[in-house]
Amino acid sequence: MVASLCLFWGSKVTAQQVQAPVAPAVLPGIMSMPDDTSMVRAFLTFSDTSSALSSQERLYVTSAMRVVAVAKRIGDQKGLISLYDQLFHYYYFTKNDFNTAFDYINYSLQIARKLGAKIETVHALAHVADCYIFIADYAAALESYQEALRILKGVKGSYRLHGEVFMALSIGRLYAVDMKHFGQALPYDLEAISLAASIKDTTLLIRGYDQAARDHYALKDYHAAYRYCRMALSFKGAEEAGFFSSVNNTLGAVYRDAPDSVLATLGVASADRMRKTSMAFKLALSSARRSGYLPDIVESLGNMSGLMAKTKDFGKAYYMHVEYLALKDSLENGSAKRTILQKQLHSEFNRQADSLKFRQQLASAELRAKKAQSYYFIGALFILLASLLLVWRSYIKQRKSNTLLSRANGLVSEANAELSRKQAEITGQRDRLTKTLEDLNAAQQQLIQAEKMASLGELTAGIAHEIQNPLNFVNNFSDVSVEMIGESLTEFERGEFEEAKAIIKDLQKNIEKINFHGKRADGIVKSMLEHSRPSAGSRELTDVNKLISEMIELAYQGFRAKDKMFSAELGVDLDEGLPLVPLISQDIGRVIVNLLYNAFYAVRKKKVASSDGYDARVSVNTSYHDGMAFISVIDNGDGVPEVIRDKIMQPFFTTKPTGEGTGLGLSLSYDIVVRAHAGKLFLDHRHLGGTEMVMALPVTR
Repeated sequence: MVASLCLFWGSKVTAQQVQAPVAPAVLPGIMSMPDDTSMVRAFLTFSDTSSALSSQERLYVTSAMRVVAVAKRIGDQKGLISLYDQLFHYYYFTKNDFNTAFDYINYSLQIARKLGAKIETVHALAHVADCYIFIADYAAALESYQEALRILKGVKGSYRLHGEVFMALSIGRLYAVDMKHFGQALPYDLEAISLAASIKDTTLLIRGYDQAARDHYALKDYHAAYRYCRMALSFKGAEEAGFFSSVNNTLGAVYRDAPDSVLATLGVASADRMRKTSMAFKLALSSARRSGYLPDIVESLGNMSGLMAKTKDFGKAYYMHVEYLALKDSLENGSAKRTILQKQLHSEFNRQADSLKFRQQLASAELRAKKAQSYYFIGALFILLASLLLVWRSYIKQRKSNTLLSRANGLVSEANAELSRKQAEITGQRDRLTKTLEDLNAAQQQLIQAEKMASLGELTAGIAHEIQNPLNFVNNFSDVSVEMIGESLTEFERGEFEEAKAIIKDLQKNIEKINFHGKRADGIVKSMLEHSRPSAGSRELTDVNKLISEMIELAYQGFRAKDKMFSAELGVDLDEGLPLVPLISQDIGRVIVNLLYNAFYAVRKKKVASSDGYDARVSVNTSYHDGMAFISVIDNGDGVPEVIRDKIMQPFFTTKPTGEGTGLGLSLSYDIVVRAHAGKLFLDHRHLGGTEMVMALPVTR
């Protein structure tokens, strides 16, 4: 479904297109372009036409994320739509990472909707529908297709008509193939036929006839099914169309299953039924083998083997049936693998469990496939031999079958009773575990809020000291301004207008300074409110470097409030190429402040104990690699003793004296980073002469 969609919309270039230059030779030149808009356009053109990117995946992803950041910075919304669409195709087809692919196509859809870009919105909705079909959420897929169809009604030009044909065919196929609702599929297929005829698109018209014929056949309207098959086959070059095998399979099924009275109205004698059926199925099988499309080959083999058995040509029936079973088993194994992959989109929390289950089920499926190959061959030979003895043993086998069936029914009843009991036990355990998890989550939120309020109390004195300076400036300049107003009035009364103007100009400068220091105080208050505000609980794409810069100032001033003599050299090395990271900024900000507090405490402790000119240093670094954003807080204090390194993340464990630490800072920070953000928080023991705490956050959700 997705492959056909890409060919229709023209959003991806196929492997048969002209080979573009090798990615490593061209991308550096594109990424070094001085003009940002030209860089975005050149990257989109290159990635649309290059077939070498699959072998340079890391280079492509790194370059794509840089271009996304540039497009965001310059406000190129149309460029972002195309970039996210390309990333969707990369992760969907190349990496089979359906979680990430689904995220990117939704980013593209959100921007297209915001801009009111109808064509791009329709394009994204069609891809979203394909994702929902992949996870068997047919209701959501149908809603996406119908929304796209409504939007197309407002689009002008030929794009609208082609788009409406394709959407109607997609909805019809969804109802018929995936949902088995042929009666609901038929109106959409008929509408597609009408529109395709109006724009004279032969390929879409043949596809519409094929789907309508299938619908009528499933509804047992053989006369209408025959008519649409004949219309599809009447086009010149129909045998080269991708639906030739499907149409002939439907036509053969009509010849095979229609009553004699219906065949008579079609001009087919009952004596000619088998010849017509055989001819249609042979054409279908020949076309399917040429195209190599496995579902058509399986369907054609099944039809041919059944027809051969019906005409008592058991030799051909046997060989076709063996091939049919082997290919059908391969197709079913592919569906089993797909079902396993679908679980990735249902729950990020169970990703690792799903991965293990995938490997187990895949190994089991492959083993079943090998066994099935042997069983089918042995079974086919057994059937040929058993058919010779079938009449002689029928009575004895019937009696044995009745006895076995009675026993089997008893065993099934016992198994069902045991299964019901086990299900009741599992349901009770699940409900108890759910209640326990809810209680633990509530307790965790209370601990986080308590720790935040404790840190807020420590910050308050520093914030008050910072606010006092601008407020002193405001008060002083206000007093001077009042005096200057009095002086200007006196000069006006004396008639000294030039002197009065000079005083007013000075007064204007005073007011500007009052405004400057008032805004400074306002900024400090906003930073404190941001730190104390309860978390909204939802992740947003965040500039981590900007967040770190704000938290460093906040933490440093808060710590100095407790010790006005404290000072340390602050080093900041932030990776400018760091992409935006999905996170809860308030929670991660508190983690950064807590790590900085611990670093300040360590260097102050060492400075108090040292008498040899010790220089306290604290540095913060960021970097990006392997899909993770890394934040390091490094100090040159005494470090963490090896004997307690495994305990520092435990709740209520602290190395500080009584009254100076709660023992919850690193524990709550660990919960925020690891459990709430699926990241990592650890002590890097390779760092010598101090402490390095490292926080790693995934860049994708």
